[in-house]
Amino acid sequence: MSLISKLFTWALAAWLFVIGPAAQANTIYECTMNDETTNRGWLPTKVVVSYDPGAEKALVSDELILSVFGEPRLVDIRADTEKRLTLEWELSLQSRSGLRVGFSYLLKIQKQTKTAVINAFPKLYSDRFGSTGTCKVMAD
Repeated sequence: MSLISKLFTWALAAWLFVIGPAAQANTIYECTMNDETTNRGWLPTKVVVSYDPGAEKALVSDELILSVFGEPRLVDIRADTEKRLTLEWELSLQSRSGLRVGFSYLLKIQKQTKTAVINAFPKLYSDRFGSTGTCKVMAD
């Protein structure tokens, strides 16, 4: 397990411990995203998702969320079907030039193939950044 994987797993486990056993989720995905050089740092390379099927929110941790908030965040579940889990959240990140840029993130996990697609849509810009990856289901 890489250092990044260990950090995300530890952060998520610590967060679940803090919010209590009653709030623990049934399913945890650890997704490794392809590092696309065209994404300019706007997309995470690893995403850990913890959720309870049927819930309205999921707990998500990645290097961008941790850099902004210092802990995993509850995000909206847009779809949870037999085949797919779709999550959406927003972040405000700082560019290399110091400009704050707001982003809407959309993560789709295909449950059967354990593949993922993440897209970032910067607010007030027409750009879209995207990456694909693979996921594994971790023990709860």
